[in-house]
Amino acid sequence: MVEPTFSGEYYGASSAGDLPSVGRTEIVTIGRRKWLIGMRWRSYEVLPERAELVEEAETMHTDWIARRVGDEAIQVGFCAAVSNGWPNKIYSLAALLADSHKVPWAGAFELGNGLWWYVAVRDNYGMMPDGDVVGTYDDIQRARQEHSSLEDFNHVNGTREQLEDLVARAKAKRTPVESLSTSRFSPSVMLGCAGVMVCAAGAYFGYQYYEHVQELKRQALVRLQIQVNARKAQEAAAPSAGKILRSLPDPAVWLDACRNAVYGQPLWLHGWQLAAQHCVGPQLMVTWKRGPGATIAYAPPGAVSEDGNGVTQVIPLPLPQGVPGTDDAVPIREARTRLILWAQEHGIEVRMSGVPVAPKQSEVATVAAAALGTSTPEPVPSIQLSFSVPAAPFALDFSSVPGLRLNEVSIDDVTARASDTSSGWKISGVVYGR
Repeated sequence: MVEPTFSGEYYGASSAGDLPSVGRTEIVTIGRRKWLIGMRWRSYEVLPERAELVEEAETMHTDWIARRVGDEAIQVGFCAAVSNGWPNKIYSLAALLADSHKVPWAGAFELGNGLWWYVAVRDNYGMMPDGDVVGTYDDIQRARQEHSSLEDFNHVNGTREQLEDLVARAKAKRTPVESLSTSRFSPSVMLGCAGVMVCAAGAYFGYQYYEHVQELKRQALVRLQIQVNARKAQEAAAPSAGKILRSLPDPAVWLDACRNAVYGQPLWLHGWQLAAQHCVGPQLMVTWKRGPGATIAYAPPGAVSEDGNGVTQVIPLPLPQGVPGTDDAVPIREARTRLILWAQEHGIEVRMSGVPVAPKQSEVATVAAAALGTSTPEPVPSIQLSFSVPAAPFALDFSSVPGLRLNEVSIDDVTARASDTSSGWKISGVVYGR
């Protein structure tokens, strides 16, 4: 077996005065293939260029890398060179087995001769930075204990034979190990093929340049697509007057459903008297009070009060299904004027309060936030309104008030006299504008 080599542990930018700690690296043969274990892994949003990897490797005092590109994770493993020359037909074992179990998972495998291998995979199928460890049993236990507080891992233990079985059943593509400082070809082969290489140099460098340009274009398209998707998602999630109005029934439809539910309730039911009715959103809340001689044995359906003298019943409003509301929103100032005119024409005192609109960003800040998909959606301009009328409001016509949605019609005391203020009907709603 090759003598163990040590590679640097890396968490970020390092300097000569702040060197990372080290870890052991080994090459093991499993299933007639050579596998590298003991790499330090880093995650990226986009696969770095080779030049960037060379700079990071120099900082970490490493030379070999394994570039792993999966559906959910883009990672590069680093370690010092285990042998001279190009690591021909050597593959990363951690990259092969990362998705072999339900994530997050961590495995400890006994390789024989006192050698153990530990692998830890996060819930995005990405290796932990220090989740590819080779060493003694004590080394593996220390790594496992350090990770126990970070993830709720599904732990897998096994022997070399069980590891061989995992490798044989693995479906992931093998991730080859590369060298950043040596050529793929040996000096003797390069000398023997010098003539061919000279003849093919133009085509080769032309192809490399083409590949480089295509990679830059691909990365630019990926970044652009991310920005476009972010903007679309934000636009779809942003509230608007049209979305709200289409999701709620028109005032006439809602008021008609409330009327049918209210007038469908008897004044007396088994000795219980109708006391109050509240249409709120999609339901009618009915309050009953116990009359002389009535008992809870024949109480109306609903929740009985603690003293047994009241019942609260909830009844769904008979609203039509699948019928969207009408988007008739207008500028909020115009909507306010139309609401005031309606109130004056009907001789009703309407209480109004507007929702403050957040101050707008500068043009530069707005464009930048929109490009990044991080802009905060502005609140929908709206007016909260409420009023009271002495008689049932079901004959009121609100068609001249654009953007209106009613959310409550109630009478607190059905039994009160008409001259009593408690017998009045209370109405509240919201006017949405642009």
